[in-house]
Amino acid sequence: MPTIFPGGNAGIHNLTATTGWRVIAHNRYWSNDTTYASQSGSPWEFYIDNANSPAGGETSLPLQRRFWESLLTDSVKER
Repeated sequence: MPTIFPGGNAGIHNLTATTGWRVIAHNRYWSNDTTYASQSGSPWEFYIDNANSPAGGETSLPLQRRFWESLLTDSVKER
């Protein structure tokens, strides 16, 4: 969301440089069009919500433990 951290990674770097705080962020779920999902050519299997669910087909969740291991290991790397 551009309104949360304007400028993306640069905005987060600015926040940490200005405040001296470390940033830990979370999200409750992924969008149904996440690039992490195998449906987008990635190696990770995701449950993709459907339009008839209470969330209205807007969410997805990773299904593999190795996704989390990779995400948390790679999260310290700048891309």
